[in-house]
Amino acid sequence: MEAIVSEIKQFIAKKARVAPEELSNGTEIAGGRTIPSLAVLELVIHLEKLYQVEIGGDEIVEDNFKDVAALAAFVQRKRKTAVVS
Repeated sequence: MEAIVSEIKQFIAKKARVAPEELSNGTEIAGGRTIPSLAVLELVIHLEKLYQVEIGGDEIVEDNFKDVAALAAFVQRKRKTAVVS
């Protein structure tokens, strides 16, 4: 899961114009405080392509996108589900 965390931090850092090292697993994603809403949608598309998962609009909720750790765990769950399906 560390690879997913790292990928999310890299993406957010680029959009927020900060160094990835400045971000923690607790860095907030939801609410547009770190990156704007449009960048969150770009992040969804990026993760879908990179990890070959499908993220539905109904899954873009605060529980899944609260912070870096929550999003990484969500992507990890989606990957496991995709492998089983």
